[in-house]
Amino acid sequence: MRKTKIYLFLFIAVITAVVIYLLSNNPVKKSIDTFPPDNKSKEITPVNVDTLESKVDSTETEVKFVPPSFSGENEFGLMEGYDVLTVFLPDLIDNYEEIGEVRFFVRQSRLPVQLLPNGNLKIFPIDDDWCGKDTISFGVINQIQDYYIHKIYVDITPVNDPPKFYNLPAYLEFDEDKSLDDFRLIDFVIDIDTESSYLVFDFEKSNELTITQIGNGVFSISSKNENWYGCDTIQFFVSDDSVNFISQKVEVNVNPVNDPPIVYPISSQTIFTNQNFSPVHLDDFVKDPDNDKIKWLITGSKFITSEITSENIALFEYPEVWRGSDTLIFIAEDKGGLKATTSAVFTVKELEFWDKQPQKDIKTLASMAVEDAVSLVITPYRWDAEDWFIFAGVLGGTAALFSLDKEIRKIGMRNSHLKDTPLIEAGELFGRGSTAYLISGAVVGAGLIAQNKKILLIGLELFESYWVANTMTSTLKGLFGRSRPYASEDNFDFYWTDYEGSGQRALPSGHATVAFSMSSVLAAHVDEWYWKAAFFTPAVLTVSQRIISNSHWISDTFFGAAIGYFIGTYFVNRHKGALDDTWVIGVDPMGRLNIVYNLN
Repeated sequence: MRKTKIYLFLFIAVITAVVIYLLSNNPVKKSIDTFPPDNKSKEITPVNVDTLESKVDSTETEVKFVPPSFSGENEFGLMEGYDVLTVFLPDLIDNYEEIGEVRFFVRQSRLPVQLLPNGNLKIFPIDDDWCGKDTISFGVINQIQDYYIHKIYVDITPVNDPPKFYNLPAYLEFDEDKSLDDFRLIDFVIDIDTESSYLVFDFEKSNELTITQIGNGVFSISSKNENWYGCDTIQFFVSDDSVNFISQKVEVNVNPVNDPPIVYPISSQTIFTNQNFSPVHLDDFVKDPDNDKIKWLITGSKFITSEITSENIALFEYPEVWRGSDTLIFIAEDKGGLKATTSAVFTVKELEFWDKQPQKDIKTLASMAVEDAVSLVITPYRWDAEDWFIFAGVLGGTAALFSLDKEIRKIGMRNSHLKDTPLIEAGELFGRGSTAYLISGAVVGAGLIAQNKKILLIGLELFESYWVANTMTSTLKGLFGRSRPYASEDNFDFYWTDYEGSGQRALPSGHATVAFSMSSVLAAHVDEWYWKAAFFTPAVLTVSQRIISNSHWISDTFFGAAIGYFIGTYFVNRHKGALDDTWVIGVDPMGRLNIVYNLN
């Protein structure tokens, strides 16, 4: 074991002595910055130091190599965006002609490089927008493995590049009735040299579009006309904080949307009898930019009939005897089925009494009364079954009340103490003929002073209803000759035409006739029930007074009230046009009295 250790020690000592000898006879010359070449260096013709001969044959003549002397120029510059920087490495060695045959190699750098056999070193930017500094180390190797390292410094100076569009869409679109409220152009622009917040955005005005920049690089786009659709172009501009700018055109497509038609109000129409409604040119009341042809429909009518011509002109007709108002609904529909509506009220009014005569003027109230009286006399000729039923009901009701005459008289006599009260006396006063003259004359005078035809017509109706009803009542009194209650307790005591005085003129009651004729006229001109009740109250008081005062039987007052009511109502309805004018009497402009008979 001890001998083995001695042999091992002697072997190590011999090897060490040999190495020291070799190193002392072959020194390696290095520059200040020397290091072995990196096997990862980027050169076109890489030089592997290990492949060189390690030493010169001792039998050959020794060759002396001169070490390179590097020049002081080792800084190079390149502007950002340029393609390549070329450095001729032999130019960096002052004594290149003296150092003999050498080869170059380059260690790996951040910048891409290419070493050509002739010593040209091409240095490339990382990309077009890269800028900054980098250090590139290159070396020189001679034939005896002497290598020398030198460094060069490359500075790529930044250049302010213009901004660029990135994935900017070639066209935008939105529907006709909408807008593009948040088009972020800023998201499609890149600029490595300028922050996006410092970029300036602008646009060229469009013919059909309204463009508004609502934020830096954010735009709102809409149609100038809400009904416009089609294609238009917007040119956008982007500039940085220098003079660099770019522009790009973008097509904007506005898709058509079928909007419903717009219908304007159609004026209501009011006419009088025997007049015609004006035609309505429907296309003048509709607007639809999406459709040239509009289909019209009229609904909602109850009485008026309508017709639409091929030119969309609406024509209207109404029943000859109809008066009133009707609401028509006009519907406009386009080809897409979208609709719009409007409505109008069509009214037919009866001519005023003064306006519907065949003559221009009615000269006197007397002629009007005569005309109405003649019409009343012949009106049974036009009665229908309903009219005859009412007439029979009045006669039957009067006859039926004969059975109650005595009982009602007893009740009246028990309350005879009320006949002198102001209220009952007012009822008697209301039924007098003088009161009728006074009231009708006052109303006619008020109408003349106010130049109000309606008030004047009411005065005429009060007068003629009293005059005609009173004339009829007086005639019937003379025909029947019925005894009053105070003249005979027998309610069937009739003298017929052989009466002796006012005691035998009970049927019908003249006071009741006058009172109800006036109340009927006044009540016919109001619609509210409480006003009607107020106008009939004096007539009821008149009837009560005639019974309490023992002047009439209940059947007398009923028959008289019916005569007054139907005559007053007849004249009002006749003037309103509710009854046909078969007979017309008037005075023409020459002052001549005319009687016209209508055969229709």
